[in-house]
Amino acid sequence: MPRPSDARLRLSRLQPLLSAHDILEIYQVRECLESLAARIAAEQIPSEQLAALTHELAFSEQCATEGHHNEILESDIRFHKLIISATQNQRLAAILTTLDDQMYRIRLTLPRSAGWIEETLAEHRAIVERITTRDADGAARAMGTHLRSF
Repeated sequence: MPRPSDARLRLSRLQPLLSAHDILEIYQVRECLESLAARIAAEQIPSEQLAALTHELAFSEQCATEGHHNEILESDIRFHKLIISATQNQRLAAILTTLDDQMYRIRLTLPRSAGWIEETLAEHRAIVERITTRDADGAARAMGTHLRSF
């Protein structure tokens, strides 16, 4: 995935800052919708999309090992998009796409804990495991746990 353009970065700086309440609202919506996406993905993900999801997780782990933190953030975006795509639900994808710019702004401003990479990768592994075993309830719970850990 290409890096954000200079224009997008400048635009994000011109937009009003998100308040703590704004961020909470965005994550509440994401938690509900992406947990649903994980549930649907566990029920119906085709093998080629599951392979792509597994590959993306492995790529993130490799980036972590090599200290490529910016690539991990981009991989995280692709990871979530792969799960959403696996639902084959265009309306769900369209609704979540409306949050993309706001999520980009949150990622730029939200401080990260020292162990955020390891925590994120562990949460992603749990999500992939539940999707792989077709555990729809477990996938939804794992995604909810992941999104509440911000």
